[in-house]
Amino acid sequence: MVDYSVFTEKAVQPNDKLIAEALGKKYPLWQGAIAIAESICGPITQQWMYHGRKYGWYCKLLHKKKNILFMAPLDGYFRIVFLFNDQAVSEIEASDAISDTVKEDLRNGEQYNIGRSLNVNIKFKKNLADIRQLIEIKGAK
Repeated sequence: MVDYSVFTEKAVQPNDKLIAEALGKKYPLWQGAIAIAESICGPITQQWMYHGRKYGWYCKLLHKKKNILFMAPLDGYFRIVFLFNDQAVSEIEASDAISDTVKEDLRNGEQYNIGRSLNVNIKFKKNLADIRQLIEIKGAK
């Protein structure tokens, strides 16, 4: 089953208060993921995008004009979506610091002309260790 953003109303763009309500105790993980991106990449711009009623609102994190990742607030947790080029995919596969689960999810991700997608559900603090490694790879490419 695929989960989509809990924010499906076009007229209601998510803000920190709404995200905190949707994520509950997981909201500090949302803030932590953004802080990790900023610590690795530098200043981050958050760009909210609406993808229709079925998919709802997603937050894209950018450094300058470079897309780092997408974040989707779900019910009690959130998803981070990356798009990696072939060089980054090879680096992830070779990394001892990234979990086998994430590597398997990457292998099963959608392949596009510009790279391979990776979806990571963030439900526990330990998930942020993989996110840190993935952002380091993404930020360097």
